[in-house]
Amino acid sequence: MQNEIGHDEVRFVIAPGLHNSGPLHWQSLWEARLCGVRVEQDNWRVGALAQWTTRLTQTVLTEDTRPAVIIAHSLGCLATLAAWPALRGRVSALFLAAPAAPGRFGLDIGTLAAQPPEVPSVLVGSQNDPWMPLADAEHLAGRINATFVDAGSVGHINSISDLGLWPAGWTLLERLLAVALPGLALPHPLPPPARVRRADQVAWLV
Repeated sequence: MQNEIGHDEVRFVIAPGLHNSGPLHWQSLWEARLCGVRVEQDNWRVGALAQWTTRLTQTVLTEDTRPAVIIAHSLGCLATLAAWPALRGRVSALFLAAPAAPGRFGLDIGTLAAQPPEVPSVLVGSQNDPWMPLADAEHLAGRINATFVDAGSVGHINSISDLGLWPAGWTLLERLLAVALPGLALPHPLPPPARVRRADQVAWLV
């Protein structure tokens, strides 16, 4: 029988996008449930990727040696990928939702994917995301060896999308962690989503 891992034995690092994630954003709701730690940027209104990457790296590379799981959104996804070379060995899984288009910040996918993460990762895209077309999100997922999930037409997967706790996303997180950290038990299981999206059709490698 597999040993159960308490969620307090893992650090959940929340990496929001521009303007931070407000109280109704699924990231904020997840942070509360997971007792997570948020990456705090000096200026949430300016997407200075180098500074954002530094802040994220500082948040992960603390004296706390518990395995980290990064839950990123939008520009936070780009900062996570840019920071990856410094994060190796400290991060066990990546959950990337609605990444922003690298070109908006003077980057290209090739640069971000130059050193793809070696840990289990999932990248969730949206069919009507104004920040990155679905095909580009799928291409980025392929370049970084992440499992790609089409979440349907849910905008930028943010507060405006009105997802609440985003049960479909929580299910994806559970599946990701079952691969990355077998035995980890997440707190406060959510009810199944009212409408099943393609999240339930994802084939996970185990």
